[in-house]
Amino acid sequence: MFIKNRLLRSSQLRTFSSCAKRLLEQGTNNSENSVYQIKDQVDDYIYRKSLGKKWIPLVYRQKNADRLISMNAADSEGRPIVPRSPPGVPSEVKFINFINNILVEGELEDVEKTFDKAEKKALEILTPAVINAFLYKSAEFGVFGPKLSWLYGLLNYKKENHFGPRNIEAIILLRAIEARQCKITSMNWVYRRLRHAFKHNKQAVSDTALITAANLDIYTQLQINRFEAEASGKQKFLPIEKAILTKKISKFLGLFEAKFKAYKYSEDEEMKQPAANFNRWQHAYSILKLLQMNIEMLPAELQPQFKQTLDFINPFLSHVEKLGSAGKTNGSLLDRLITRSTFPKYEKKDAKEEKKGEQGGEKGDGEETEGEKGEKE
Repeated sequence: MFIKNRLLRSSQLRTFSSCAKRLLEQGTNNSENSVYQIKDQVDDYIYRKSLGKKWIPLVYRQKNADRLISMNAADSEGRPIVPRSPPGVPSEVKFINFINNILVEGELEDVEKTFDKAEKKALEILTPAVINAFLYKSAEFGVFGPKLSWLYGLLNYKKENHFGPRNIEAIILLRAIEARQCKITSMNWVYRRLRHAFKHNKQAVSDTALITAANLDIYTQLQINRFEAEASGKQKFLPIEKAILTKKISKFLGLFEAKFKAYKYSEDEEMKQPAANFNRWQHAYSILKLLQMNIEMLPAELQPQFKQTLDFINPFLSHVEKLGSAGKTNGSLLDRLITRSTFPKYEKKDAKEEKKGEQGGEKGDGEETEGEKGEKE
């Protein structure tokens, strides 16, 4: 006889009413629709990977159940090793959907514990898309900085052997949204926040068109914020400061136009499953849509330089928006990130710190932790 050995997680107890609400909203016709089913499957999959080879046949083969029970064995955490059903390989899409629908921070912390175990025993669980979903949700709870610091501390991140361009694109996108929300005008702020995104993955600095587009997101946002700050009389910028930012934008604009290749898709085919395809394009759409929005917010005299870029991206953006309308979706990822993300308020004392350049950082804001201080880039 197989036993499902599971204790109710503390985060589930803390958030029972929230989960009940979500169940009512989503509907549950059978056990397959359980909110926690995919999370449980991921945990079970990691547990199986954590077992030694000799234990797997004993735990997951029914004929060995009595023998295993008679052994009174315990795992590395002191839990009884009992017969279990094979978990199967978890669905990436379902796990991402679970993360996207997290309602309270306690559930996010529970996912972090799962990630920590997966990073040691089942790295294949931590796909770029899963990591990005975790980062996006952390921004919604106002803990993007601390969670990003935690991510940077993962052994496989430091070894440069797992995380890559897609994660860097998402990190820069979130920093651009933070700059938008906090009205950032400092170039050093950008340097400090982005350097770790590349520090452990130097090969990705110029690997993708979306990395250059995300950089354009953040630097055009700085330019918008500077124009607004000067117009309101809050700040003044020296000609050299303006020239540096203009040069930076020109650099990434040239890189993007050289690297970008139009996405290949059949409109007719994609319209057969509009909602699914709308979701499929959300990563690229978010980065490119924010760029389009920023360009439109710049003074008219600065917009002509972006004409070729807009000619490149507008057809794709229009296609994704048509998919969204046809699929009757509940808004885009970018809409969610802009409206729900919260970041620490940028204080004057922070601005003074930025003047010091790229010296060390404060733990908990996506900067260097104590163990990383002094590392050379």
